[in-house]
Amino acid sequence: MNQTTLSPSESAKRVTFNVVCNAVSHFLSAVIVFVLTPFLVARVGLEAYGFYPIATEVIALFSLFTGVVNATAGRYVTVEAARGDAREANRYFSTVFFSNVALCAVLLVPMGLFVAFLDGILSVPAGLSGELRLFFALTLSTVPINALASAFGSAYMISNRTDLRAGQDLIAVLLRAAVLLGLLGGGFSSSIVSVGIALAVSNGAGAAVQILMCRRLSPDLRVSLRAVSLAHGRRVVVSGFWYSLNRLGAFLMTGALLILSNIVFSADRVGGYALSLTASRFFSGILLMLAGVLLPVTTRRFARGEQDLLRDGIVRNQKLTGYFAAVGVAVGIGFCDEFFTLWLGRDADPALRILTILSLVPMVAVACALPIVDLGMVMDRMRRLSLLFVGCGLLTLATILAVSCFTKAGVVGVAAISCAAQLLWYALLVPIFAGRILATDSLVFYRPLFKCTLAAAVSLGLIFLVKAAVPTDGWISFAVVLSLCAVMALSVGFLCVFGRPKFKM
Repeated sequence: MNQTTLSPSESAKRVTFNVVCNAVSHFLSAVIVFVLTPFLVARVGLEAYGFYPIATEVIALFSLFTGVVNATAGRYVTVEAARGDAREANRYFSTVFFSNVALCAVLLVPMGLFVAFLDGILSVPAGLSGELRLFFALTLSTVPINALASAFGSAYMISNRTDLRAGQDLIAVLLRAAVLLGLLGGGFSSSIVSVGIALAVSNGAGAAVQILMCRRLSPDLRVSLRAVSLAHGRRVVVSGFWYSLNRLGAFLMTGALLILSNIVFSADRVGGYALSLTASRFFSGILLMLAGVLLPVTTRRFARGEQDLLRDGIVRNQKLTGYFAAVGVAVGIGFCDEFFTLWLGRDADPALRILTILSLVPMVAVACALPIVDLGMVMDRMRRLSLLFVGCGLLTLATILAVSCFTKAGVVGVAAISCAAQLLWYALLVPIFAGRILATDSLVFYRPLFKCTLAAAVSLGLIFLVKAAVPTDGWISFAVVLSLCAVMALSVGFLCVFGRPKFKM
């Protein structure tokens, strides 16, 4: 059954099912990442491992260009499908695909230059130059792979089957882990190149699955050169440009700082900084997953002109994403010391704890802002927000550069400034944007943020009380206490965000 024909109760069940499937997928993916990270660090070394997150940010940088075409493509295809106009949906679908073909051909040049002149761009340790060139070449190959497959991802939004997207992502993660264990664990290699091979293989497999699922979920979507329209392409590019500009602002506040740290500081110190971002990256993935699951409903409400339902839905989405972020932040900060001691040994750098906490603090504000940013994309109202975000990101980058050059704050100073900038943007400014585009009081969008922040603070306080009474000196006791505290945080957080549950008799 097509999602557009579902009743409200069936639609709610579908959204719940999608959330559960995506949560399970991300949880299993996180377990794999946490298990493999110490193994990777031990096999390839901390210096070389530090280039793995940097490669992820370089991929994100080049993906900003493909995002000009892909960022809002799913929105246009889904809106036309929701309106029952298959011809227009196919026009957008085909235009996006062939635009990606042309764009990827152009991007091969700057990506090739980046790999060729890697030594002059990044701070590369002696003896790792050739190895890192091959590693970056493999990881950057994922940019065209993902771009060419992105149009086919519209099928998940049209059918509201993001549970299948979660399955695709999990398959990719499992395949990546299998390739890594085969290469590194089997003794064939101890090089960071193995990570690049695993990324290229898993992304290629994920793209193939996405194309096959599109044929199954939305058989009416067909790639046709005759359906390509300059007018449709212009519309997608103009809208996608502003969304990509918004993503550039986020990149300047986070990812660009990791690259800048590599240039300013030593590679080993950046390796520790990169390791400290593991938890925040995990939570960011969950938040983006939740926002992605809720996006199809927001898109359909906008397409049907349901203004009141749209506003109420955004507030509910803020509460949902903020609730999970509050629980995650409380548990992450509360068990930070114990986790690093058990994960990396008692010799783990104390700065890792500080850097991890600084990266987690803004997560609640980011979570409550994501539904608003997605709303701006759906309503095609990203211009002012994107320009302001880039300006804020550039100011953050300039501040960090000045602090790094004239003080001894180091990577801790970088993380602290990034934390403050994210709080300023996501907590104070983004809710004002929501009030403007929906012509309503911005206070409506601040309330969920306040409730979720309260949930995180109360949960964290209770976690510290439990830890003071129950010691955690091993993985088993750590897992037991963490599980109990997670359940407690979920319960307390629910009361703070949603209030007392009402049961029907």
